[in-house]
Amino acid sequence: MKYCWCTIQVRDLEKSLKFYQNILNLRLNRRFTSPDGSVIAFLSDGESADVELIYSEKSVKYDGKGISLGFKVPDLEVALAEVKAKGVDGIKGPFKVGGGTQFFYIKDPDGVDIQIVQPGF
Repeated sequence: MKYCWCTIQVRDLEKSLKFYQNILNLRLNRRFTSPDGSVIAFLSDGESADVELIYSEKSVKYDGKGISLGFKVPDLEVALAEVKAKGVDGIKGPFKVGGGTQFFYIKDPDGVDIQIVQPGF
């Protein structure tokens, strides 16, 4: 098996698309409306699993607890400077843990924790 995607129910698809494209530099791979009226968008970096965003007035929205998505970067200081330059608020960190790994957190528009990490190994 190979991991394909993580699905997030969103409150505002356009706001979420802007975040994932402009802040995390993901590209929109496909967008469509399902038979039930939900609008679905898949984004990726072209190398790893997709992020699937779903907007539907009928679906239960994520409450912002217990999930984080991790994005690996080659240089945490550069990534942190880029995120700050893009006006992202509520940055937590950076933190250093064993093995030289460093990371910081931001939140997407629906409260999902986004961990930006520079692995130490």
